[in-house]
Amino acid sequence: MTNALFESSSLPQFDRITPADVGPAINTLIERAQAALETVTAPDFPAEWNAISKVLTWPPNNLACSGAL
Repeated sequence: MTNALFESSSLPQFDRITPADVGPAINTLIERAQAALETVTAPDFPAEWNAISKVLTWPPNNLACSGAL
């Protein structure tokens, strides 16, 4: 079974999203946010807005409907 929130399309496929899809999608968003935060707070990461904003750009990549969450 696939998670509709991970499928690529121009618009969210609301008719295919189930309650079971939400938990894994939220967990993925949290994991990606934590990884991004770890990246930009690393001692060797440049303290420059352009570098930080590239890592922290929202929505996270590869979650089809993350802009809608």
